[in-house]
Amino acid sequence: MADHPSTTGSSEPTRRQFVGQCVETVVAGSVAGALSEAVPASAADTPPAAGRVRQRVLGKTGLKVSEIGFGGHSWAYARVPVGDGSLRKVTVAEAVEMIRTAQDMGVNFLDSCTPLEESSTPGEALKRLKARDRFIVSIRVSHKMKGRKEDCDEIYKWTETRLKLWQTDCVDLCLL
Repeated sequence: MADHPSTTGSSEPTRRQFVGQCVETVVAGSVAGALSEAVPASAADTPPAAGRVRQRVLGKTGLKVSEIGFGGHSWAYARVPVGDGSLRKVTVAEAVEMIRTAQDMGVNFLDSCTPLEESSTPGEALKRLKARDRFIVSIRVSHKMKGRKEDCDEIYKWTETRLKLWQTDCVDLCLL
């Protein structure tokens, strides 16, 4: 189907063009925009090259984060069709290929939830790619916090565990 020119005369893409661009740039991840403050289009960098994901500044951090990233429960649960109707988890080798492809498209944001695979699978993939320095890594440290003094110990414990699983000495964002 042909794209129809905008009837408003603006340089904004039509809905069809927008959806087409989204389909071209989606890599199998979750939108990182929920974590960042909205940045007006005028404040964003120049538009990315075709097939690349736009990056925006994350709030007041100064970090340039891709608008689309990998995260959530994408590594921990069986979601890959096997062929007999069952599903399996993504292998580390597959994660390497997915993260490499995402990086080639401008994705630089990786997020993990609480299951251990959420940190170990992408952590091993980044190690194999030797690409830790090219990604912004975000972790969540606990769902058990109740606003007590003991929560500090819980935060330290979860953070240390996540650092080991990501095979890194630091993370870029820690969600509490």
